[in-house]
Amino acid sequence: MSKYPRSRMWLAVTIIIGFLLTMFFSNVSMPIVLRVVIASIASQVIIKKIVSGTSLPIGVSFPSAYFFGFLIALSYFLMAGDHLQFTALAVIIGMGIFNGFASWCNWEATRISQSMRSVFMFGDDVIAMGLCFMILREDQFMSLWVWIGSSISLTAIFMLARRSYLSAKKNLAVKGKKEIKNLPVTFFVYVLAVSLIWGIVKFAERYLALEGVSVGTFLLGWYGGALLPAIIIFKFHPSRINVEYSWLEAGKYGLVFALTAATAIGLQFWTYMVTPLVIVQPIFMVSDMVFSALIGLIFFKEARSYSRTEWFYFGLGLVGSLFIILSFYK
Repeated sequence: MSKYPRSRMWLAVTIIIGFLLTMFFSNVSMPIVLRVVIASIASQVIIKKIVSGTSLPIGVSFPSAYFFGFLIALSYFLMAGDHLQFTALAVIIGMGIFNGFASWCNWEATRISQSMRSVFMFGDDVIAMGLCFMILREDQFMSLWVWIGSSISLTAIFMLARRSYLSAKKNLAVKGKKEIKNLPVTFFVYVLAVSLIWGIVKFAERYLALEGVSVGTFLLGWYGGALLPAIIIFKFHPSRINVEYSWLEAGKYGLVFALTAATAIGLQFWTYMVTPLVIVQPIFMVSDMVFSALIGLIFFKEARSYSRTEWFYFGLGLVGSLFIILSFYK
């Protein structure tokens, strides 16, 4: 390995460790730290190393992930000894059904154009934060420094999304394609559905967390509801018909994906129980975006070299997150 990529690798390692240590020593709530470690770092490695590149059709991989997710949720609910909260469970099952539909829309949008899907990734977070501002009045938790940190973080995310769009447009132009102009209407329908559903669902998570719903009840309803669209997709999705696949591979995919996803979802709900969504969501947005890129450099030696401008926006997003952490948890 040449000196250049090795230096970038160690820079990435230093950034991740430094950010995590700052969170730890700033008395940040433990579920936030764990959620960043599991969802933004560990799951990126596990899913990409074990799951990515699977030859399974979406009609098999999608149902497999949610079937194992339900088994994990049920096991946790029983082991935790939670009392069944019937009214909340019914609401969460409805959320799970919509989430299953949104997840399928996300997979389909990614299948149409992964590069353009990445440009619209933050829409649901913005919607969730807006709803918490308007309905739950979470602006009361925003000090001047938290406002500054959130503004810096969101600016970095928007600018990186803009660069992703311009980069995708340039690459397609080199290849003589006009995919961006010719994206089917269904792509934008999928993206809109994902943003609206996941934005409202994240707001509902925060609301239910404030109402005292347990993590076990939430996970059980979440995956229980998602089983319905998973079964429908398994039964009718054209990608599964007349396609040979290995049940062993489907089981491995489903178990690994469900274990990492269920853990991340449970930690996120636990976070919403103890911290306002408008405080933690910018942190999650930045960590998911930045650490995903850095993980590619550290573990997978991805050939892409980020420009100085992109490194600047990565750093800017992390600085914004640190502003939020150091001011809210002082």
